[in-house]
Amino acid sequence: MDNEIKTAWIYKPLIAAVLAGYIGTILNLIYDVVFRDSAGFLLSGFISVSSIIFATMLIVLVAGAIYAILGRFMRRPTIIFEVVFVIITVLCAWGTFHIHRTDDAHQNLQFQELLAGLVVISGASIVIGIPLLMKKDSLFF
Repeated sequence: MDNEIKTAWIYKPLIAAVLAGYIGTILNLIYDVVFRDSAGFLLSGFISVSSIIFATMLIVLVAGAIYAILGRFMRRPTIIFEVVFVIITVLCAWGTFHIHRTDDAHQNLQFQELLAGLVVISGASIVIGIPLLMKKDSLFF
C-alpha cells in the first residue's frame, strides 16, 4: 500500500506544491512586513497574516493539482503550465491596480502595491517553484 501512494500520479505535484507554497508564504509574509514598515501602511482588514497564509497555500495547491492533471494527460506539461500561470499572474497583478479599497488615494495606492507584490510572489512560487521542485527526485521518498 505504501508503494501505491508513492507512485500515485498526483503525489509528486502536490508535494512540490506544498513545498512551493511554504516558500511562497514565507516570502509573502516577509514582503508584507517590509512593505508595511517602509510605507507605513496600516489597513489590515483584508490582507492579514492569516489571509496571506491561507490564500497562498490554497492557490499554490490548486496550481499543483492543475500541474498534476496536465502531467497526467501530457508528456511535458511544464511549458504550458508556466505560460498559463505567467498569463494569470500578469492579469491578476494588473487587476490589482483597478481595486478601490478606500477613499484615501494614498492608502488606496499602497493597498494596490501591497496586493500586487503578493500576487507576483505567489505567481512566481507557482511558475518557478512547482516545476523546479518536480525535477528534484531526492525530495520525494
